[in-house]
Amino acid sequence: MFENKQQKETLIPHEVPDRPWAKVGTDLCNFLESTKPKTVIRKLRALFARYGIPDTVISDNGPQFSCNEFAKFATEWEFDHKTSSPTYPQSNGKAEQAVKTAKRLMKRARKDNKDIYMSILDFRNTPTEGMSSSPSQRLMCRRTKTRLPISWSLLKPHIPLFASKEIERNKDQ
Repeated sequence: MFENKQQKETLIPHEVPDRPWAKVGTDLCNFLESTKPKTVIRKLRALFARYGIPDTVISDNGPQFSCNEFAKFATEWEFDHKTSSPTYPQSNGKAEQAVKTAKRLMKRARKDNKDIYMSILDFRNTPTEGMSSSPSQRLMCRRTKTRLPISWSLLKPHIPLFASKEIERNKDQ
């Protein structure tokens, strides 16, 4: 009753990378067919084959990520694997928030009998609050085509400076 409560640790934000996909956060979603290490690694291999191998992969300390199989994968694919603090899972908060957003989009699409992937595509093309670009623009330096009418010129790649200044400004909000 009169014991001191343990104070919350101050969250130290990750350093903002100087290019897209250099640092990737991961978290699991129950829409995966399995959460076994083999399945998680297979899904990450597919992503890395499409977008390139990140320098750093950040995950929680789940058994899928803290096993020898994942350590071997990180070594073979030559990326640094970092985990959030076991006592402070909020440090992987961006990845956890992304999973919540994806789940919400998928549940809404299923409820409305809509294509789940179309919902994700629309989300990825919508500018993020507090930023002037969408996730697709930040990752691929271009908009991606959706069903909404758009000028062809807006679909052409635009190679801006990476949005690190905007990310840096918004990470404290």
